[in-house]
Amino acid sequence: MFMNALHMRFAAAGAGVVVLVLFLLVGGSFGQHEVIQLDYGMYPDMLEGSQVEIDGKVVGALERTGQTTRAGFKVKKGRHVVRVLHPEIPADDIEVEVRPGEKVRVLLDMVERYDRDTRTSSTAIGGQL
Repeated sequence: MFMNALHMRFAAAGAGVVVLVLFLLVGGSFGQHEVIQLDYGMYPDMLEGSQVEIDGKVVGALERTGQTTRAGFKVKKGRHVVRVLHPEIPADDIEVEVRPGEKVRVLLDMVERYDRDTRTSSTAIGGQL
């Protein structure tokens, strides 16, 4: 009887180890995710509701959570191109490198552009790491 119970415990422990290894092999993690956080607190009324594009795909919008003017988007580790799509303001590409388990915070800002030939200026959405 005692040996039977011991065998069952070893079998359950072995099955648990197998499940854990499979979970980690398919990219599972325990609470740590790679995230790009966009902080738009400098222009919350102007940028709220703007769509966010990462690597050419729209992944969500800039939306407040209470008073917080920061939106986070899960990504995979590696290099990403972020762009904020606003109907009236063009956007610059923001290149971000995300390491495993890292949260990268990008401060969105309005960038003035000047064209020396035509002496005009324009505003675009850019970011600083």
